[in-house]
Amino acid sequence: MTMKSVVQNEKTGCGIASVAALAGVSYARARARANKLGIFADDPKLWSDTGYVRTLLGKFGMSASRKERKFVSWDRLPDVALLAIKWHREKGEPFWHWVVFVRENELSYVLDSKKALKKNRRTDFGRMKPKWFIEVHA
Repeated sequence: MTMKSVVQNEKTGCGIASVAALAGVSYARARARANKLGIFADDPKLWSDTGYVRTLLGKFGMSASRKERKFVSWDRLPDVALLAIKWHREKGEPFWHWVVFVRENELSYVLDSKKALKKNRRTDFGRMKPKWFIEVHA
């Protein structure tokens, strides 16, 4: 079963959209569940803290590894993972863009929720520079 990308409907909703893709639900449904938990896309804490996305994953019956692991290579990633790309610092705080890495059978791809992309299912691995990842368990 091929996972489908979910486009973020808010400028900063990549974490919510990534969980929506993993859960197989719409962005609106994931955002509604997140908002009930006090998680809002425009909260700057969401942009530099993994706890919010872990909490939201749990509400959809999934879990993630407890610690972030340094990205070494695409081949060494687990079959499903949240990746931190576009990692940078703003005023001393770390920020990143969440994407979902998927390996199914012989196929690997990244689901990127950014609205401006022509294709949200990406295989241009050389252009993405992950810093670390979190393994996701269904």
